Amino acid sequence: MPFSNRVFCRDLESPSLSELLVWMSQQGHQAKISDARPPGDLLSNFWDRVELQVGQGGRAGVGGSEGSAVVLECLRANSDGIDALMDALTDFATDVRELPDSSARTRVLEHLAAARSLVIIEFSPFEPSDRAEEIGNAILALFVERAGGLGQRDSAGFLDEDDDVILPLG
Repeated sequence: MPFSNRVFCRDLESPSLSELLVWMSQQGHQAKISDARPPGDLLSNFWDRVELQVGQGGRAGVGGSEGSAVVLECLRANSDGIDALMDALTDFATDVRELPDSSARTRVLEHLAAARSLVIIEFSPFEPSDRAEEIGNAILALFVERAGGLGQRDSAGFLDEDDDVILPLG
């Protein structure tokens, strides 16, 4: 089963795919889109799903261990994604409400209530964890910075702007 990072975003729009590719390059990861899409789709802030091949040192997707497969899915508060987004928000809010009362818990619940989109960053279960974490952190940082996001990492919890866990989840 793949593992995931998530970013709960206050903005309905997300960074465009071309912005994502530039960001990844700036972070030292050469990324390319591995699924077919119309050229204009690279500039849209309303993409739903993208498959990336991410490599280091300019070799995205070349060679077995140099490329990492990452799938990003974006659920939005619009007619296409509202049901899936609301289900995910409800599930996470239920889990968070079960935790002891704290300022971090309140912060996370307020952010979940204000979220208008959710970006799910999914990795293969065969991806080495340190490599996946490095790629996931780079992608998380983009959505935190540019889409009003709050990061969440499987088996860790919710993250602050510095990528520190502020609210652990089981």
